[in-house]
Amino acid sequence: MAATGEPVLEVRDLVKHFPLTQGVLLKKPIGAIKAVDGVSFDLRRGETLGIVGESGCGKSTLAKLLMALERPTSGSVRINGREIFHPKGGGLKGRELKQVRRSIQMVMQDPYTSLNPRMTVGDIVGEPFEIHPEVVPKGDRRRKVQELLEVVGLNPDHVNRYPHQFSGGQRQRIGIARGLALQPEIIVCDEPVSALDVSIQAQVVNLLERLQDEFGLAYIFIAHDLSVVRHISDRVGVMYLGKVVELGKDTEIYDRPVHPYTQALLSAVPVPDPDSRGRRQRIILQGDPPSPANPPSGCRFRTRCWKAQDICATQEPPLQIRPGTGHASACHFAETRDVVHTH
Repeated sequence: MAATGEPVLEVRDLVKHFPLTQGVLLKKPIGAIKAVDGVSFDLRRGETLGIVGESGCGKSTLAKLLMALERPTSGSVRINGREIFHPKGGGLKGRELKQVRRSIQMVMQDPYTSLNPRMTVGDIVGEPFEIHPEVVPKGDRRRKVQELLEVVGLNPDHVNRYPHQFSGGQRQRIGIARGLALQPEIIVCDEPVSALDVSIQAQVVNLLERLQDEFGLAYIFIAHDLSVVRHISDRVGVMYLGKVVELGKDTEIYDRPVHPYTQALLSAVPVPDPDSRGRRQRIILQGDPPSPANPPSGCRFRTRCWKAQDICATQEPPLQIRPGTGHASACHFAETRDVVHTH
């Protein structure tokens, strides 16, 4: 579905630092884990923004911030133009926050642990109606739950079954039904297919695309699998050590990556065509990712980058469109690199 209208989600300079302390009784601050460190983007109705990057780059922390499950150190998140975090640590609370949360829901990563094993499927999917009783009258809730199960491809007569009676793919469909219950405009998908078999992954991704067309949903789709992200996303943001280092349309990121980190990521994606494998140059990154508690000065990728020069250590490159590249990247020496297609 094509993105339309004004942004439903606006994120500006979002920062989340987790303090590091020393001592037992008198805890002394000695530093901070810089999990998210200045992330900005917009999301429009009907659009899917894919977020990719290595483990520990801040993707899941970003998801929690968007859901207001974590409070940011600084920065702004607006949903339909309404700020949910105010400066100096304040923000929406209580009834106001509860009302805004109807607009943004989440599909969890693990379909096995995200569902309460002691609750029936009907209770799990219908729980949002207990929290927001104004959405559906009490007498209509069972019917509404059955409708939601049918929408995601499950038998509506199974409302009295428990999660252990379903397969992994079916459980994720239950999680999606729960996410749809309050008719949100935005759904944050935190690696929703990583725990599923490949064939089931395709079914769930196709279901998400159908629901997006049907209900005009906007997705934040977080994943490790670059091929899945390419299939579902309109735009892609690449994260490294808490920052977005490249942001553009899916074709721009996958066909003409300009940041060295993105190029290295794409070179690691398996190519199904044997004839194409020999034509692709694999980029092997040296060393391990630096600690988010002590990131490098300047460009955070410079300690593993083959293009790094003196300026990379002294000046942090802003995320902006570089001459001749066509989309935003955070690299002083960004340049297009052709890649072998992985689809």
